Amino acid sequence: MRAESVALSRFAGDLEMANRAPRTVQQYVASARRFEEFLGHDLVEASQESVRRWVDVLRQQAIGASRLGQHDAALKFLYARTLGQPERVAWITIPKAKAPLPSILARVEIQRLLEGFTNAKYRMFFTLIYATGLRIPSCGPVRQLLEARLTVLVPKLGLPGVAFRATHGGDGIRCI
Repeated sequence: MRAESVALSRFAGDLEMANRAPRTVQQYVASARRFEEFLGHDLVEASQESVRRWVDVLRQQAIGASRLGQHDAALKFLYARTLGQPERVAWITIPKAKAPLPSILARVEIQRLLEGFTNAKYRMFFTLIYATGLRIPSCGPVRQLLEARLTVLVPKLGLPGVAFRATHGGDGIRCI
């Protein structure tokens, strides 16, 4: 095993001086060490073309965008801050992780879920939330409407939503 190069030692010191977390320092130094092994010589002697080849090798491996981003960030820090050669890595773009799609319930599942509410008030509440696409934090005013005694009015043409009139001295018609 080769002794650690001066560039790797300086790199670790620069990461610590930049207040990077110990685990980040460990990951970045390990990434730079792998790059140095790939090169077969000191990191200072690497050309922009050899950096490009290394990034291509990394992108062809079965690693996620997050880990690939760590390798890219390590290279950027190494060349831009430690070695003072930002032009060698200026072209690197850190990949974005693809957000997983949310799981969607089938119509039958939603119908079964809503029919599971035995209390009509709760069934109406959750049907309204689902039908309008409301998120839970936005449901406070809807809950207040449901707790009041309300009469459902038929909406007039041109009025969006459903109108409710409070039956116990409320402040008039509310539209949702």
